[in-house]
Amino acid sequence: MNIDEYTHGGHLLYQELSETVAAILKAALSRSAPHLRIQEIQRRAKGPDSLRTKLAKQDDLLKDVTQAIKDLAGCRIIFYSNSHLSEFLKSNLIDENFEIIWVRTKFHHPKTDDAESADLFRSHNYVVKLKSPLVDLPEHALLRDLVCEIQVQTSLNHAWSEMGHDIIYKRPGLKGFGTHQMQSIDDRMTKIMREYLLPAGHEFDKVARDFEQLTKGKALLESDPLGALAASTDNNRRHDILNRYLDLVLPLYDELELVHAEIREAVVQAIKVGRHTAVLDIETPYGRIPGKTSEAVTKLALSVLDVVRYQDEKGTRDAWLALVDLYPGAVTDQERQLILESVHRLAENNLEVWMQVDRPVVQAIVIGELVSLDEAKLVALRPLVLRALQSMLNPIAESVRRVAEGAEIRRGHIPYSEELEAIRGQAIGLLKTLLAKSTTDAEREEVIRHLSPASAMTHLGASPDGMALIVRETATIYDIYTEFADILSMALRQHLEHNALIDHGHYVVPAGGTFPCEDVGARGLLEAALVRFRETLNRDTDFVAFKVLMGYESVFPPAWTDREFMIEGTDEYRAAERRTYVDGITEANVAWWLGFLVRCATVPTNDAAMFPPLHDFLQELGTVKPSTALGYVRDLPPELELFLPSLLIGIEKSGRRQDLQTLIDGWLDNGRYIGAIARYLEHADPLDPTLRARTVRRAMALKDRDSVVRSMPALTNLGPVGDDPDELWALFLDAVRFLTVASDTRWVQFVWARAKKPGIFKDRPKAEIELVLEALRPLQRLDFRSEQIISAMAVDWPRLVIDLFANRSRDARDADRSYEALPGSFAFLKETLRGEADYLIQTAKTLYREDPRQHYFRRQNLVSNVFPDYLPALDLALRKLMASGDALDQQLVAELLRPYRGHPDTHELCRDIIASTKDEDVLREVEVALSPSGVFGGAYAIADAYQRLHDWMKAWQADPRDEVRVFAVALARRADLQVATERRRAEERAARFAAGD
Repeated sequence: MNIDEYTHGGHLLYQELSETVAAILKAALSRSAPHLRIQEIQRRAKGPDSLRTKLAKQDDLLKDVTQAIKDLAGCRIIFYSNSHLSEFLKSNLIDENFEIIWVRTKFHHPKTDDAESADLFRSHNYVVKLKSPLVDLPEHALLRDLVCEIQVQTSLNHAWSEMGHDIIYKRPGLKGFGTHQMQSIDDRMTKIMREYLLPAGHEFDKVARDFEQLTKGKALLESDPLGALAASTDNNRRHDILNRYLDLVLPLYDELELVHAEIREAVVQAIKVGRHTAVLDIETPYGRIPGKTSEAVTKLALSVLDVVRYQDEKGTRDAWLALVDLYPGAVTDQERQLILESVHRLAENNLEVWMQVDRPVVQAIVIGELVSLDEAKLVALRPLVLRALQSMLNPIAESVRRVAEGAEIRRGHIPYSEELEAIRGQAIGLLKTLLAKSTTDAEREEVIRHLSPASAMTHLGASPDGMALIVRETATIYDIYTEFADILSMALRQHLEHNALIDHGHYVVPAGGTFPCEDVGARGLLEAALVRFRETLNRDTDFVAFKVLMGYESVFPPAWTDREFMIEGTDEYRAAERRTYVDGITEANVAWWLGFLVRCATVPTNDAAMFPPLHDFLQELGTVKPSTALGYVRDLPPELELFLPSLLIGIEKSGRRQDLQTLIDGWLDNGRYIGAIARYLEHADPLDPTLRARTVRRAMALKDRDSVVRSMPALTNLGPVGDDPDELWALFLDAVRFLTVASDTRWVQFVWARAKKPGIFKDRPKAEIELVLEALRPLQRLDFRSEQIISAMAVDWPRLVIDLFANRSRDARDADRSYEALPGSFAFLKETLRGEADYLIQTAKTLYREDPRQHYFRRQNLVSNVFPDYLPALDLALRKLMASGDALDQQLVAELLRPYRGHPDTHELCRDIIASTKDEDVLREVEVALSPSGVFGGAYAIADAYQRLHDWMKAWQADPRDEVRVFAVALARRADLQVATERRRAEERAARFAAGD
């Protein structure tokens, strides 16, 4: 259709099309989204005169106007708000009612944050055709295949675009006249959009959202939600009411102080009733989902309680009493923890509260209630009391508020006052009471842990008076430790003395002579308290010995005067004291020492670093006094079995090897201490190959897997000259076979450090390496230890290693979710396996053909972990696979490019794939490989990533191959649409944060 044909009939046809499209849009909105507020739906057909002028500029009045101009028919939907426009775009109403011609569709949006005025125009312009069966009707038959442009805008963007249309598109040619004025107009148009219209659009959205929330909140309030909460019989309903009440009603109360008591009573009752309500599944259109638990109800109810906790002093006291009332009845650990977290939020030094009242009003209320409790009640509420006191004693006030970038945390040191000092003194006194009432070391440690915030070395703006208070309190706390020293465990005393040394170095004799506390009197109190504490601890000779034999926090006398001693002198001092103690063991005290060693060995701890000094002591005892050590091991208390290897090593060093051998022979015959013998062999010097073999075979005969595992260091350690490496390897393989039967892979942790030593895995036959690799299949996770072992075998047998990973990928189908088929990074394997790129790709192909969906991520990771960067060797291997011409092979090649996220190094191969196939699945996989994915940082990061994709596709449109150009044009269009979508989302998120939503 040329311009003359359009003028004499076409114009009316397109006018009919625009009216039909507008009617369909109006009906669709009325039916599916009546809540979306639109200003109007405009429609028009492009006027013949306007069209003729536009074609004249293109010097082609004879061209087919239906192909040259996409908006011969046009509709414009104008929404009042950004949010309603966004909701319309997400509704798919255009896609449901029309056939969208994506290649001609365009979203106008700013490409960058500093776009010029012409680029600030925002509109979603869809080019559409009518769908069947509408165009099958006789009255619409002439509209078939005609296209209409649907523009979607807001009122503000519409106003700006109407004003700017002539300025942008109809500006006169300006040479030597008016250029400065035109630039000024452009700048003002940009300013209008940036400084007025964009903020106004987001403010309109905020007003609309606030009004909607107000309307919903008012309706919910009028429905008596608290009454409905009390009447609810299941936790699903309670959870729903609390959730909506928290979001829609609580934030809008004008005078919350008038109703907080009623609210608190209702939510407390909801918690209590909810505890004894069974969980009911929730019915959905897609089936049943688990219902809300009592803990879920408790969490929301406590959130409501948190909102009303600071309304007035009575409200704060009542909130505390509510928590005290709730805690004893909690029925699960999770509920108890939720209540304790609410206790913390109530009792903590909240910066916002401090800024309002400038005194510890909340802490005064809480401490007043606590000191009124009798001791029995105090002990019964121990966890709650401890949590409250710990929160109160933290000298830092804190508040958190949301900002556009995430959260802003504000902190400040609470100001000193006599009232504050009195409250904190009462809190420390209550902790002292709880310490006195503690009956176990664990309970005592817990109280001491909660005392620590009071003496925390933190000076965030602390005033001199505040700093002096902390120092005086620290002195009080050490006096408490002194008073209770006799009932504290030796490990706890050791830890506290170490802390005392730190406080001494910080407050009393600081480095550089700069005192954080200027109050000489306070410092003197602390120094005297520390002396009393030190002297009390060290009057106990058992404790002094304990410090030599145990732990890494031991404080010895020189440390109090020499700041460098803890770093440079501790080991030497300990060694001298250790030798003194060993020399002092006699027949008269040998039994006492055995009992003391048992006490040391049974210290309850999860910290293995407590015991190396004890091992050293026992080894020295065996070396210096072998008769005493032999006496101990002949009648060894079970508590010392873990330390038996140290005694054996010491006896060996003493020269009493024959006595030692006699003992070990008897133990092996009787099946005793096999694990200890294995650990001894790890350090034996020289190592006895015959004893090693006998120990391992005895352990296997007894089916003692623990001892076989502990033999592994000796099985990877070639002994003296004459030790046969082949016999050692055979014994190692026997042990691996034995453990593999039980899927026991613990041997890995004892072998990995020696894996690359000569003579272990190097130059071994294929079948034997296969056996070891097969033993690794049951490992739940291939960490750096197992990777070290695998990498040692990969040097000679890289393909066997690749086979292992393929087999583990197959095993993952039936394993639990914790099973990880591949190492996380291939840190030690990359270089070795890169030489097998072809075999790697063929393995990925095998997995793909077995089950394209099952091994999806594992085959990608298998390749990308070996080739984290796209290297020529990988490119060549992928091209060999692609050369088969098989569509599945091509699809796999494209899939394996995904981890590289469209890196430019992959582009040439992507273009070659596109040029070689018409298979839609392959082309779709190439598009996925090129598209942005992963984690993005920054508000506009996703939009920027799609912009890069768009720019790449623009460059590809110069490719000489038609297939590549067609692909690039289509993907550039889709990328452009995605840029607009992501920028709008980012702007909406930023506006919501800025508005406080």
